[in-house]
Amino acid sequence: MILKRYLLYLGRWQLSTPLLAFVIIVIPFGTFWQTVIANLIGGLIFFWVDKWIFRKKEGREKPKRILATKGCGNARPSQSISE
Repeated sequence: MILKRYLLYLGRWQLSTPLLAFVIIVIPFGTFWQTVIANLIGGLIFFWVDKWIFRKKEGREKPKRILATKGCGNARPSQSISE
């Protein structure tokens, strides 16, 4: 599962380069503004792609937090120190 996500991320990374280069070529401003606008467009697109790649599956149980309790130092799942 980690390898699949990693390969999807690498593919996304490779796709971002030509897209951002195209934006830089098309925008008729100076280099600084071309870069700023290309990065903003890339962020608007690839935020959603990354969110899709790194989403959590439904039904997957979250790991329980182990917190120390007051007193003897024993730890119990999902107990807070203030209880």
